[in-house]
Amino acid sequence: MAELGPLVYNQAVQDAHQFMQDKLGDLESTLYEPETL
Repeated sequence: MAELGPLVYNQAVQDAHQFMQDKLGDLESTLYEPETL
């Protein structure tokens, strides 16, 4: 198990990073208001 620990941890960090990037992208498109001139 000691050999798998870092691999599993790193994958979890990558998965969490991707999840947050996806959510932030959704948030940006949801909150965007076009400027009116």
